[in-house]
Amino acid sequence: MRELLKSRNGTLEVPDEIRSMILKNGNSAEFGARLYRREVEHLIEDPLADAILLATPKGPFRAVGKLSEDGKSVVFQIEPSDA
Repeated sequence: MRELLKSRNGTLEVPDEIRSMILKNGNSAEFGARLYRREVEHLIEDPLADAILLATPKGPFRAVGKLSEDGKSVVFQIEPSDA
């Protein structure tokens, strides 16, 4: 994901509420860090890739994440950036 953002001059903004959600849902003594990885993939990487592909930004951009209305997923808004 880092390489995709870098290659397209993009930056990522993930609010604390989403980070907290990942920490809460990814916490398992039984499975360890694997659940964190799955949460990051499910909540950040997949919807971010979809948003970038749909928006097809033509220059520097920022991807701003926010919780969906039901609070169970993340939606990314792709905005132009001066960076």
